Amino acid sequence: MPDYTVHYRAGARTIRLSIKPDGSLHVHAPRFASQRTIAQFVASQSDWIQRVLAQKADHTPTHTGPYRLFGREYQLFFGYRPDLSIGWHIVDHQVFYNSSRYHLQPKTTVSLTPDEQHKLATFTKNTFAHYVTARLPQLHARMNLAVAYHQVRFKNQASCWGSCSSAGNLNFNYQLVHYPPEVIDYVLIHELSHLVHPDHSRAFWALVAKFDGDYQKHRRMLKH
Repeated sequence: MPDYTVHYRAGARTIRLSIKPDGSLHVHAPRFASQRTIAQFVASQSDWIQRVLAQKADHTPTHTGPYRLFGREYQLFFGYRPDLSIGWHIVDHQVFYNSSRYHLQPKTTVSLTPDEQHKLATFTKNTFAHYVTARLPQLHARMNLAVAYHQVRFKNQASCWGSCSSAGNLNFNYQLVHYPPEVIDYVLIHELSHLVHPDHSRAFWALVAKFDGDYQKHRRMLKH
């Protein structure tokens, strides 16, 4: 029996099913419906559920190209594993989208629905935020800066990789997650250096160079 989420509705008299674009199964039930009654109803609809999931998989067009995280290439893979939550995961050499939608027909080359694209963007942002949240205080301590940073935000910016406000708030473009860690570290060091030198003076670049001897190489990589 596939996993499902139950939504109890006030005033509802019957149980009904719905399948979301990501392949997740939702049960809408009256408040008086027992778990046993709901499970029996879902089991009775197994043929319909499998048929709809198969149709959704069959109508998915192709997608090409690897997905890069921290400079490493991963294959986008779509399948179903009951031990994982629904959504995106990093599994071995794959960026794995787990959904019962692909229970019958796993795929490695499929395009993303708008819902999957949104969830991949959220996964990408959260993956980058997790890295920066851990790495930024390490670099700040290593640089022995007397000035503290304050809020840290993650955005999908079109014109810059990072910024530092006069209030000490840092912004980072989460698309940096596609670059190797040393390039990401360069951007973090760059913005931390602005806490001391708000301009791009010689003193600023000297501070950057002190903690990233290859900063010019990393700048070129970002420009390309």
